[in-house]
Amino acid sequence: MWYLITLIAPILWGTSYVFMESGLDNGLPLWNAFFRALPAGILLLLVRPIKWEWYNIRYGAAMGALNIGVFFVCMFIATYRLPGSLVATLGATLPIQVMLLRWVLFHERPQFWQVLAGGLGLYGVYILLSGAPATLDTVGIVIAFTGIFSMSLATVLMQHHGMTNNVVGFMGTQLIAGALCILPFALFMEGALPRYETSEVLTLGWLSIVNTALGYLIWLYGIRKIGVFNASLLTLVNPVVAVILGVLYMQDQISAVQYLAIVLILFSVALPNLSQCIKRCFGRWLKREQPSLNA
Repeated sequence: MWYLITLIAPILWGTSYVFMESGLDNGLPLWNAFFRALPAGILLLLVRPIKWEWYNIRYGAAMGALNIGVFFVCMFIATYRLPGSLVATLGATLPIQVMLLRWVLFHERPQFWQVLAGGLGLYGVYILLSGAPATLDTVGIVIAFTGIFSMSLATVLMQHHGMTNNVVGFMGTQLIAGALCILPFALFMEGALPRYETSEVLTLGWLSIVNTALGYLIWLYGIRKIGVFNASLLTLVNPVVAVILGVLYMQDQISAVQYLAIVLILFSVALPNLSQCIKRCFGRWLKREQPSLNA
């Protein structure tokens, strides 16, 4: 059940790129990132405030700088330089990065099925990427990978060090801390507070309240319930949603091979559950066969 619930988060995030491309084409990635994070953080803290202890503030601020501040800014900048579906596709490297970071930082060796699922998913992402335009913005790709690495690092650290019991308040703290990290850079690089049109306000409202407040809450609960790698593997659905929406609303074109890549990605996402089902079925078969072996 928690796999399906956690899956809601990357599905929501997959819609972000279409909204950023079509509804926030104002050339203000820093202010857009700020206004995506701040209202969501305030809302979550109003729903469930945190205890104002030094550890809660320090920990939430550190994770917010990585998980929100760096990640949001990088994703907005990358989306201005690359097609949104491509940015989402690059984001599907998250499970591989999480697996490697856990191994390097905390000596947690990946299991065989994790390597298999991550490899299959990455290959599917490569096929999707191969259908992108031949001339790609190298700076945009580097910025996108920087944001993905920042989120991967925050995800691994949160699972290793644990989260407070107040997940709602913890996420709210991260969002406000991330917004405060962005604010001075926005003022310095993009000038005074901009005026947003009604359509832009509505777009930011969707990104902030639904994609961010709701999406990240589901994501944090998912990490606690199904583990960091399983949750990160579900982000492979993110580019699938982005590519499909790109075809439907942005007139992007994808080939039959890329549709097969989407099937491969979805299979890799389902692999953890499939591996558990196989183990259970094999275990039951062994139990049934045991009496005949002893006869």
